[in-house]
Amino acid sequence: MTNTPSPTPSTQARTEKQGIISLALWFFLGYLGAHHFYAGRVMSGIAMLALVVIGAFTAVILIGIVFLLIAFVWWVIDGIKIIVSLGKAGREGTS
Repeated sequence: MTNTPSPTPSTQARTEKQGIISLALWFFLGYLGAHHFYAGRVMSGIAMLALVVIGAFTAVILIGIVFLLIAFVWWVIDGIKIIVSLGKAGREGTS
């Protein structure tokens, strides 16, 4: 059994607000990696942005479709992770 302190109400509200902002960034600008930049994961934000830009420019020769598909799968997985983390934060705040 771990003895972790429960988050204070202000910390819980701040974490929930950050999660909601991250979810909004993911939904509207996630294909550009904006939610990664917001979370401080700059390298993964650059990687996602590069995938989309390179994919967009090379889609004419069909190789870009692969890059865009990888970025799309990454975007969906990130969304699932954000939603799950919001659910965990909500459960921790109620217990």
